[in-house]
Parts: sequence; structure tokens; C-alpha cells
Amino acid sequence: MWHNYFEGIYLINLVHRQDKLEASTKVLNDLEIPFELVEAIHDTEFPCRGLVRTMQKIMFKALEEGKNRILIFEDDAMPMVGKDELNETMDGCINQLPDDWSLFYLGCNVASGLHEFYSKNLLPVRMAFATHATAYDKKAMQAICKQEIREPVDNWLVREFQPNAKCYCSFPMCFTQSPNISDIGLAWTDWSRFLETRFNAEIEKLKREGKFYEES
Repeated sequence: MWHNYFEGIYLINLVHRQDKLEASTKVLNDLEIPFELVEAIHDTEFPCRGLVRTMQKIMFKALEEGKNRILIFEDDAMPMVGKDELNETMDGCINQLPDDWSLFYLGCNVASGLHEFYSKNLLPVRMAFATHATAYDKKAMQAICKQEIREPVDNWLVREFQPNAKCYCSFPMCFTQSPNISDIGLAWTDWSRFLETRFNAEIEKLKREGKFYEES
């Protein structure tokens, strides 16, 4: 089972957001995904810094424990597929990932579009925003941990890390973000048009261009 590929699976949650904890816990439990709950750092002055520091806390500990591959869920991750399709897709992704992958998104905002399939269940991404359901290898963890990141972590990854790394998104997209009050933006936020709507449009474009993956 794909769970065993990752040496740590984590769920991030701010302690005062019990509503999101209940919803995300139910999601992961229903999908039978084992996870370790991590209390997020609440930075009222600069909320996105709290997420960065929470991720660094997880990654520092993972690296100290000798872990090379981890998966982090934020508490707004919402599945786009059921349990059976998720397991089939993720098993495929794990088998198809190259040894030198760095970032693996179970869902993301493909801001620069999709240009080709790497394999049946993997799409290379060049400018992928969002970190609600993302796997990190050792290189990615080390890069994040050694930086003083003063912006949303996905912005930093797009500009500073992704251009020189092998980054992939699952096909089909497995997780989007649920509409809710954002603890970073401090307002009601719905990313669906940037996540699933854009992703689906890009897949349709690949089909029109004759670039949809077809098994030989």
C-alpha cells in the first residue's frame, strides 16, 4: 500500500480551528490514511510565517529521524476521488515516480499549465502553487529548513525550488482545498477555480492536442 512509501504522514491544524480538525480527521479516517496530528504555529502578525515554521518544525524532526520522504496534509485538504480510486492512483504514482523526484503534489494550482504526461498517473509541473496535500523528499525538506522564508511557502517553492527540481502532480488530481475561512488570508476563500477547474481544463487541452496518456 502506498502509505508505506512515506516515512511520515502529517496533518497540520491550528488548535483553535476545531471545525477544520473534525472535518479533516474524518476525511483521512474515511480514506484510511494513517497520520500524525501536528499543532500548527499560530502567527497572528504574519500568518503565512506560521505555516512555514510549522512545516519546518515537521521537517527538522523528520530529517533528524533519518526520514527521506514525507507527506503533509493541511486541514483544508478535500478529496476529489473515493478511497478505492485514491489507492489505485497513489499506488500507481508511487510505482511511477522517478528516484530523484523532489515534490509530489496530490493536488495543486497548475498556474503555467500542463504540457505532457510523464506516465499514466504523473504530470510534470513547472509552476505549481498550493501545499494542501504535498509530499517532500529529503532535498526539498533540507531546502525549506535552511531558508528564512518570508512569504507563502508555495510562492517560494515556485520561484526558488521548482525550477531546478523534478516536481509532479497526480493524475487524476486527488485532493483540492475546501472553501472556508482562511487562517492565512483571514477571509472566506474558495480556490476551486484555480485548482480543479484549471486542472480539468488543462487535461482537456492535452486531449485536444493528442498528448493524453495512452497505454501502448
